[in-house]
Amino acid sequence: MASDEFCVAVLGDLHIDPRKMEDYETGRAQWLPILGEAKEAHGNVALCSLGDLGESKNCDHNPANPSELFAGTTICHETAADFLGSFDVPYEVIGGNHDLEGIDEFSTDAENLDLFLRAHGKPSPNFVREIADKTLLVGLSSTVFRDAKYTSHEVTIDQQQCQWFEQTLKDHPADEGWKIFVFTHRVPQVHRARPGAPLRQGMVLGTFPPRTGLPRFHHLPVSCVVIGCGCCCWWW
Repeated sequence: MASDEFCVAVLGDLHIDPRKMEDYETGRAQWLPILGEAKEAHGNVALCSLGDLGESKNCDHNPANPSELFAGTTICHETAADFLGSFDVPYEVIGGNHDLEGIDEFSTDAENLDLFLRAHGKPSPNFVREIADKTLLVGLSSTVFRDAKYTSHEVTIDQQQCQWFEQTLKDHPADEGWKIFVFTHRVPQVHRARPGAPLRQGMVLGTFPPRTGLPRFHHLPVSCVVIGCGCCCWWW
């Protein structure tokens, strides 16, 4: 890429309620001029949603099942895909702790995850995008809801994504000029007293030793920032 300039629209928990789409249209209207200006200036533009795409309650979306939660359903992800695609820039999305919550429609996490991937045109839960010269956007999704070890609302990054993430960091070292922005629904953290267990609304990333606020990746020579909902950014 010729330019090191870039613009990324980062959207936190949308919790879309299809009865209130005018609120989302207002938010999009505030972003469109910014993205349009960036497209004209350098073209290195993208949008990243940090997950929790649908409201975790009934939204009058399914008359046949008035108690069904909207989050995690087919209509939820199709609605979210239409909205995220309407910004007229490439978009990436990661799964949060509500995105596999379609428990009335899908009997397993695997079925729900497959719908999530298909609705958003994702080949896998994780993503990597080179947004500008030697600048990566990397995303990691939660892939467990029904089968969560501790609570269904923890954010769990599976071991396959962790291994892929570590290799991505190794392949793009800071001493070669790479910069990496990592998107997760929650910043990685490990419970001090119970390794592997999440802090409340935290994230589990495979099995890591205790007392490592940012798990084993901290020793790698990378320039990296982690971005998640409801928290600060962490550099290492």
